[in-house]
Amino acid sequence: MEINRNIKLILIVFMMVTAIFLSCNNVFAADNTNTDKISVSQEKVVSASKNLNSYVEKHEKLPSKVNCGGYKLTIPEFTYLMAKTIKYKNNGDNSSIIIKKEVKYPNLPSGDNIKGKISSNSYNNYSLKLITYVDKYDKLPNYVQTSNDKKIQYQTYVYLFGKVLSHDKLPDSVYINVKKSSKLNKYSNPYIKGNAIWLWSQYAGSVNFNRLKKAGIGNILLLESAVSSHGLPWVIKFTKKAHKYGIKVHIWFCTFYNNGNWINPINPKTKSYNYAYFNKLLKRVKQYAKTQVIDGIHFDYVRYSGKASKHRAAYQYSYSNGVTGEKAITLFVKKANQMAKKYNKKIILSAALMPEISRSISWYGQNTEELGKYLDVLMPMVYKTAFVNTNEWVRKTTQWYVKHSNGAQVWTGLEVYGKNGRSLSGKEMISNSKAAIEGGADGLVLFRYKLWRISNLLLAY
Repeated sequence: MEINRNIKLILIVFMMVTAIFLSCNNVFAADNTNTDKISVSQEKVVSASKNLNSYVEKHEKLPSKVNCGGYKLTIPEFTYLMAKTIKYKNNGDNSSIIIKKEVKYPNLPSGDNIKGKISSNSYNNYSLKLITYVDKYDKLPNYVQTSNDKKIQYQTYVYLFGKVLSHDKLPDSVYINVKKSSKLNKYSNPYIKGNAIWLWSQYAGSVNFNRLKKAGIGNILLLESAVSSHGLPWVIKFTKKAHKYGIKVHIWFCTFYNNGNWINPINPKTKSYNYAYFNKLLKRVKQYAKTQVIDGIHFDYVRYSGKASKHRAAYQYSYSNGVTGEKAITLFVKKANQMAKKYNKKIILSAALMPEISRSISWYGQNTEELGKYLDVLMPMVYKTAFVNTNEWVRKTTQWYVKHSNGAQVWTGLEVYGKNGRSLSGKEMISNSKAAIEGGADGLVLFRYKLWRISNLLLAY
């Protein structure tokens, strides 16, 4: 009897523990399904709005981030929250508001001088317009239109919403006095940072930096022959001049292709990696990193040629000791990363990648996910003319690289000419660029300067 009683007690305890365990698991499972839907109270939004308003009035510019309820939000993300809060308060709704992540910045903000009282009806209307626009396009509008056809520029309407929510309750009106030329409305476009152009050294002396900046270019990939032609001091001077326009300069140099010849990153005789050649390349990496001025190093031809006979394809090299063409390419990039970051932690490392995703490893030895561990930016050369002549291919190829980048940014490489070798029109250039942006590209890289018919890349965003 005593034994049976003990067995029953053990069973009861076991069932209780199991029930608690299952209950906890159910709770955690429910929480996990909502991890992408984080909400904050209106009180938190109001508190953060007051901080934003104080920051703008003190510094005459928007902050880069806003802390709201313990979450660091971009200005677009927080602006959407402010607009929603104004809407909810106007409707007498006290609900918390779900944070909408990854709202994009406006691409080309513009506006008019705004001076005078803005009524509650007006700012409520602006908030509704903004919500509708963001829900449709996932980005902030360049401006909101007033009833008298004036444009309230992006920074000004952000300031307006912050000022509205700085009151304990929605005010009947708020007074705004912001000129379109004000310090607040000066816009450092975030999309410029990811746009680049390949520049042959013979054209470096005649580059119009201001024109590039206005067209949305924030990076120049300068062919390394500029160093041999003009000297490293000249290149450093060129870089410093570019910096005055907010443009970064990366040295673009060829790795496993030189003077018309492919260099094997493996020594077939010893079945080992070609460390002797690696070291020659790494000396150049060290040289540029140590300048502390040059912003990036861009590796081109960091691959096999893809041809299976004379010029060697990666799949031809795979040995029983574990040495392979794929691992050779990754190993060099890893060593380049270690060398460059040792002397300049901020230097940007990038590489041109082939767009043939089904054979990038076997033909070229380019393992995208592995390379993404050691590169800051991947630049797949998604050239319509050379490969598949459709924007859908551009979008899908970009999308694949974004998915397999392993955390690195993806700047999609686009050619600026068609099959006839003539420069693409601005309309065609923007169309191709939009396809890459729709695929998730963080930036656009143009091949190449001189053939490019100048067009504003910011129109693509």
